[in-house]
Amino acid sequence: MANNAKKQSFLSGAATLAGAVAVVKLIGAVYRLPVNNILSAEGKAYFQIAYNVYNFFLTVSTAGLPLAISKLTSQANALGRRNEQRKLFRTAIWLFLALGVVLTLLMFFGADQLAALNYQPMAAPAIRTLAPAVFCLCLLACMRGYTQGQGNMIPTAVSQVLEVLLKLGVGLPTALYVMKTLKIGVAYGAAGAILGVTVSEVVALCFMGLYLLRHRDNTPGTDAPPSSGTLMKQVLSIGIPITLSNSAMSIITLLDMQIVL
Repeated sequence: MANNAKKQSFLSGAATLAGAVAVVKLIGAVYRLPVNNILSAEGKAYFQIAYNVYNFFLTVSTAGLPLAISKLTSQANALGRRNEQRKLFRTAIWLFLALGVVLTLLMFFGADQLAALNYQPMAAPAIRTLAPAVFCLCLLACMRGYTQGQGNMIPTAVSQVLEVLLKLGVGLPTALYVMKTLKIGVAYGAAGAILGVTVSEVVALCFMGLYLLRHRDNTPGTDAPPSSGTLMKQVLSIGIPITLSNSAMSIITLLDMQIVL
């Protein structure tokens, strides 16, 4: 009976995430098509360059470490080690906070260099606009990994749908306003279109933070958790190899874009 319940819970969670991904893909297509019409070919190039740079930073911060947190949380949850779960999250959130700050500052203050590296200096405003999204995504990744490790896929699914809805609801009107009303150039039109991504990550982070606060488990545990250093080593030993392997494709995409440009 316990195995059947676990199997049903897993299938239910997988179905929830699959449904959310389908909605995200569909709305994402609705977002991309009008953006391509609003921006000129030049503006679309700035948009894509910023997005590719963003994807690289996104891969570095969220490819492997959240999976490590999810795996370790799931193990602790299965063994009933409540104190270890809480300490793992407290330890990991500081890691992701530091990573988010470093990557965001690098992307924001290095926007001109990153744009010049791709032979499109005018893409810098769009890259700079996306920088805060990296910080939010780092914290989001930690929170999502933690809730998924507990077998709860609903917060991740809801936050992902929120992201894509706000990306559509904020990015399109902003790009249209910049291009048609302000008329201050396609570089800022691309930044306006991509502003929706940053706003969506901020809102998704607020949602996940409130969810964790409202569903905080204060049940006392009897286990003695490992030290923070031990937990950090476990997260890094699992997450870093995955991050390095997944980063290869993002690096290839950036190099390919540079060659084409």
